[in-house]
Amino acid sequence: MRNKAFILAAFLFLCNLFFIGKAFAEYEVVCREVNSLFIQGGKPTNEKGQYELHFTVNEENNSITRTKVINLKTNEISEDNSQYKIFHSQVELLGYEYLGIRNPSGFIGFVLKILDKNPKRIEQKIIKAVGQVGIIDGYEILVIGEDFVGQSKSTLDYFVVVYSKRYKEK
Repeated sequence: MRNKAFILAAFLFLCNLFFIGKAFAEYEVVCREVNSLFIQGGKPTNEKGQYELHFTVNEENNSITRTKVINLKTNEISEDNSQYKIFHSQVELLGYEYLGIRNPSGFIGFVLKILDKNPKRIEQKIIKAVGQVGIIDGYEILVIGEDFVGQSKSTLDYFVVVYSKRYKEK
């Protein structure tokens, strides 16, 4: 009877490892730009977000592909195949636990609460990736959190920083 239980447990473990794990190795991240800062010729311009971006994240292969860009003002859909290489993927311990403090109180708690600008991001999984986008000289860094996507893109002519809100994952 013990052997049957062991064989069943091993079978379920292997099924999980090979089948279920593969199904979740790749997922889609969809986000909408909230705002952006566009700098060209030393002149900054703040802009409201106008794009919805679709990314396919494959952590097993350390890759991200931007698959679609939708211009929300014109409803124009652009298929995309921009590739990014993941160089960082882990839970960020930016809060109290990083210092070994579970429930801060008193002066230490007061200081830590002041330093924590966004408590919801204390223990988010953060993925960072870099890719060459555009035809020749565009490089972009992606930072994907559980509720946001940050982007910075530089070319010979301009620099852009974008903050997007993640709103759907498939």
